[in-house]
Amino acid sequence: LVQAQCLPLALQGKDLLVHAKTGSGKTAAYSLPTLQKILQAKERNSHSNSSSSTSSATSATSEVGVKAVILVPTRELCAQVYEQVVSFLYFCQDKISVVGLSAETAEVQKVWLRENPDVLIATPARLAVHLKSGDLVLNDALDTLVIDEADLVLSFGGEDDIREIVDYIPKTVQ
Repeated sequence: LVQAQCLPLALQGKDLLVHAKTGSGKTAAYSLPTLQKILQAKERNSHSNSSSSTSSATSATSEVGVKAVILVPTRELCAQVYEQVVSFLYFCQDKISVVGLSAETAEVQKVWLRENPDVLIATPARLAVHLKSGDLVLNDALDTLVIDEADLVLSFGGEDDIREIVDYIPKTVQ
């Protein structure tokens, strides 16, 4: 039911606030449209690159960077969501890169962030640390923000981190 109601709206670019039980399919309801949007943007970008080298250089530059951020309340959920998103990419794993900032050291994460992944999954605290240090820059390429388990994100002291993160996020994200 969650997916049936959310997928069409998310694919239209609508902002959503979803409340449903654990195990109801919320992760797929936000992950699949996010991945579809990234695939479509990459497809458009590759077509414009092949049709005109002058105009495509500009559009290719504007597309470099993290395209989706998924915030979760715990490192454990970060790892679970990462595994689920990677499983959705089975047939297109060479087209979309995903990084989950869960249990690795900050130095390892810093190296991964240099690669400009398409999808970044993190806790608000970890994302705020990388944004403040300059290890990660969110630019106009970012067009999707998901706060999974928002009630828990805000109850685990993430409210201050979210306030800091908002300053780094373009105002036009879905």
